[in-house]
Amino acid sequence: MTPLGSGEIDHDFIMNITASETNGSNIAAYAIDTVTENGLTTNNMNTYWQSTSAQAADSAELLIEFDKTRYFDRIVVETGPDHTGDYLRGAVVWMSNNWTDWFSPASITVDESKASEGIITVLTGEQSAKYIAIRPGRASENGQRWTVANISLCMTDEYNVRNHLIRRFGESRTNEMIATFQDNYITEADIINIANMNMNFVRVPVYWMDFALKDGTLRTDADSGFARLDWLLEVCDENGIYVLIDFHGAPGGVNCWASCGQASTIPTELYAGDPDTVEWNQNVVLNISDLFYFFPPSASGPPTLS
Repeated sequence: MTPLGSGEIDHDFIMNITASETNGSNIAAYAIDTVTENGLTTNNMNTYWQSTSAQAADSAELLIEFDKTRYFDRIVVETGPDHTGDYLRGAVVWMSNNWTDWFSPASITVDESKASEGIITVLTGEQSAKYIAIRPGRASENGQRWTVANISLCMTDEYNVRNHLIRRFGESRTNEMIATFQDNYITEADIINIANMNMNFVRVPVYWMDFALKDGTLRTDADSGFARLDWLLEVCDENGIYVLIDFHGAPGGVNCWASCGQASTIPTELYAGDPDTVEWNQNVVLNISDLFYFFPPSASGPPTLS
């Protein structure tokens, strides 16, 4: 797994963004446009949407429409470097899945700790919606307008964090960074400590992107999940420890919660029978089975793999 973080939901999933008012040519689409260079994508912070008037409670509104219901737990609103004083004051958020029934989070927290940089984070708690409307929650102090160079809905789950990193750094570099984290996550010393406490069983939750690339191609690099499991089984075998491999994070999600790696709707893509998702699950599971089912038992005990 990766370190904790919040991954930006891909802007490509946003079908439309509109504003209740616009200052000149600074249209709403500029709040979500991106720049791609050498295959790496970043948010374009040089263009922006801007309100025509000063901020006031429930004044100018940005309305986002996703391709389908998406899960998120925060909204990050950035002014860009040239308009840091025009940051969002407070926040009012409304959501809908069908355009008819609208609801607001039971409570939200507006984090203004980076307001001097023009960055506001609206913590909504875990929500699911296709349409999201956001407005200022209070008036600006000196008549400042509301300027948005980027607005992102984010989710604290493995899938969105990894894909955010891939868009920013590319897949190979992302896997290298995650490998650095994982190199220090579980070490041989940890396994020895477990054995020294007279425990002989470990459960190892794994995530599918350690075993396959984003397009479903199985990984063969030295930092892949296959290589890491191979190492772990060797170390556990040497210390007389059973291993249960828990395919906790399957492609498409095994449940709708972020704890499975991908927060999503019910049924998830996996249980809805998405062909690509089902095939990727089969490929990963069968290859894990092929590689480790016949792992040799310790000379002093039963097979390590359970």
